[in-house]
Amino acid sequence: MNKPDYIHLLINPDNCTIALCKCKKENKDSIKVNWNSHREMEIYSKALLNKILMVNSFFENDNSYSFEGMVSDNKEMVLFDISKKNLPQRRE
Repeated sequence: MNKPDYIHLLINPDNCTIALCKCKKENKDSIKVNWNSHREMEIYSKALLNKILMVNSFFENDNSYSFEGMVSDNKEMVLFDISKKNLPQRRE
């Protein structure tokens, strides 16, 4: 995926997964991505959190979370398992 400036979010509520695919700023529902010095993607989006809450109600609306994803074989998307068993540690 390299380091895209914008991503598109795909949610599969049946298996509690989220996929992030790179896109252009002009794409509908594009989300701005920030990169830190560790090549970690940082996304600040209440809309994203609201969509995650629709899939997994174990997240709390007023908290920040950090979790790891897996890059697809073709490196075009990152997949996140947000099921209860894989809930991230809450960040303060």
